[in-house]
Amino acid sequence: MKEALKEYDADTIKGIPVVQEDLLFHIKLAAATRNTVIESRLVILVPVIIKVLIENNICHNKRNNASMAEHHNILDAVIKKDSVAAAEAMRVHLS
Repeated sequence: MKEALKEYDADTIKGIPVVQEDLLFHIKLAAATRNTVIESRLVILVPVIIKVLIENNICHNKRNNASMAEHHNILDAVIKKDSVAAAEAMRVHLS
């Protein structure tokens, strides 16, 4: 997750579209749960998510900067093994 987030941060700062990096972070996050149901559902949803992100211009520079901070909040909570903070950070991110 850390490496995926580094790539996301670097491309966001450069102004490069980060749809792939965003999804990679979420895929790594799902893998970290060690819950095969979550992992398999996310993989099934990836094509739909990509379509929605692109059609609704969700991964644009202004939003990417907010997402960058949100991703860091999620990762920090996961590293601390704080499930309450992780759930809240994810709720904020997906809102």
